This record gives sequence, structure tokens and C-alpha cells, in this order.
Amino acid sequence: MNAEARREFRRLTKELTEMKLVGAVDSNALARYASTWVRWRKISAILDQAGPVRVFRHADGTIKDVQPNALVSVERGLSEQLTKLEAAFGMNPAARSRINVAPPAESDELADFIRRGRQ
Repeated sequence: MNAEARREFRRLTKELTEMKLVGAVDSNALARYASTWVRWRKISAILDQAGPVRVFRHADGTIKDVQPNALVSVERGLSEQLTKLEAAFGMNPAARSRINVAPPAESDELADFIRRGRQ
């Protein structure tokens, strides 16, 4: 992960942990989300500058051909990946309404004993 993706990873981890929506086991998926999000932002910025189509002209300036910018499909694919990961992590209201987060378990003496070991 690059520095920008690491920042997004830390931000998301903090927020989603506070909401009790993620744990340590989710780190790989969150890392993929952060990296994909950075790529999507960079490609979106390029498309904002270049536009969604490329215009090719003859030497006299008349239009020869117009083609869609290939980055449009890349941006769309990244957006679809982000949407799926956002739903999995409850990062939109509809997804959060479908997630059931179990309340913290009450103290279990046997589980506590096993975790501590025999003392």
C-alpha cells in the first residue's frame, strides 16, 4: 500500500472499529478497499482533466474519430469493487440496516479460565 492508501486504511479502521463493524480478521479486505479507493480517486481526477472521450483530428483540424477514454471502464470497474466492499463493511445506510452486530458477550468464567490458563 502506498502512503495515501495507508492513511485511508487507518481512517476506515478507526471509524469502523468504533462502530463495531470490523475486527482484525477484516484487515486484508480493508487494505484492498483503501488501495482500490486511491486508484479510483486518481483515475477520476485524470478523467476530470482529460474528459470521457478522446477526439482525434486530421491535420486540417477536422474531426477524424471520437473514442471513449479507456479509463472510463477502469473507473467503472473500480467503482463496482468499491460498492461491493462498502456494502460488506456497512459503509452506506442500506448496508448498515442489514448488518446485525452482536453485543459484547457477558463474562464467561470457563472462557476466561481457558484464556488465562491454569493459575
